[in-house]
Amino acid sequence: MKGQIDKHGNLHIERAGSPRPQFCRKTQNPCGDDCPKFGEPYYSQIMDNKGEWVDGFSLRLCERDQLFFTEFDDYREKQ
Repeated sequence: MKGQIDKHGNLHIERAGSPRPQFCRKTQNPCGDDCPKFGEPYYSQIMDNKGEWVDGFSLRLCERDQLFFTEFDDYREKQ
């Protein structure tokens, strides 16, 4: 799965070849880093269904949700 955080801090996930904005299931606001439950992306690995390790990035959202991306870009300005 491909994902990105745009320059405004909002999460986008690629669907049908283009990044689509994601929205909070609780508030219907854009899902982004202005939410205290939005984690920082970090390098991780998972095992695929063939038993092989896949490199990527994990992002923790909401209470316990965690997404895994094989490709991830962060376009936020570094502070």
